[in-house]
Amino acid sequence: MNLTRCNNGHFYDMDKFDSCPHCINSAGGESDQTTPLSGPAQASPVMFEEDGGTVTMPVGQMPETVPADTTTPTEPVTHPFVHSPVQKITPQKIDVPPVMPEPSARPEMSLADLVQNTVTNHNTRPEDQEKTVGIYSLKEKEQSIDPVVGWLVCIKGAAIGRSFNLKSGRNFIGRDASMDVQIPGDKSISRQCHAVILYDPKSKMFLVQPGTSRELFYLNDRVVLGVEEVKTNDTLTIGNTDLMFIPCCSDKFCWEDQMEKIKKEEEK
Repeated sequence: MNLTRCNNGHFYDMDKFDSCPHCINSAGGESDQTTPLSGPAQASPVMFEEDGGTVTMPVGQMPETVPADTTTPTEPVTHPFVHSPVQKITPQKIDVPPVMPEPSARPEMSLADLVQNTVTNHNTRPEDQEKTVGIYSLKEKEQSIDPVVGWLVCIKGAAIGRSFNLKSGRNFIGRDASMDVQIPGDKSISRQCHAVILYDPKSKMFLVQPGTSRELFYLNDRVVLGVEEVKTNDTLTIGNTDLMFIPCCSDKFCWEDQMEKIKKEEEK
């Protein structure tokens, strides 16, 4: 290789080019010399100009240059925000034996049978399973009947027009379904035993008295604080409801006399 420098400061190989190819290309011309595809270059000194003089160096020797720092770090560089890969854990299936339900000590019962059994056996003893029979209980075709002894007719309130049967003994008045005289729709009436109206078959009298509720009630607009007698067409005011009393049993009729009359007719 025979390197030389042109007047414009370009270096070129004089073995390949007669003149500077850079200057020809910049001038828009082309070199007439054909460039070989391959072939060993001849060893020739390299000419360098320095401070107006020419320096000849042997082929293969170039001016010393500081090589770029291409040293690859031997230790791995760890980025502060890059974590090591998380190992994926595959869950293992564990066979758990099914839990068998414990056998019930009592046989299964339907809902209807359970309710009926609860109602039948509630607060009862084996030696006392029979229903309490009233004085005027009538037996007809092996059935016990408590005959009506009077009525309470609603003449004012939510139950206006309805009648409520009264039986011998005590009749508890309230809103609850367990009451003998249930008056629905009037929340000013206590649920349990607001008042009591009773019939005494011996004296053939109807009486009223306060119940277990703290609320008051009235007989013909007079507050009832003790036991008072009730007569035909008297009005009981309980809450916002007015009840008119209509007797069935009286001096003219009672179930005791009626039962004696029926018995005599059967004997004949």
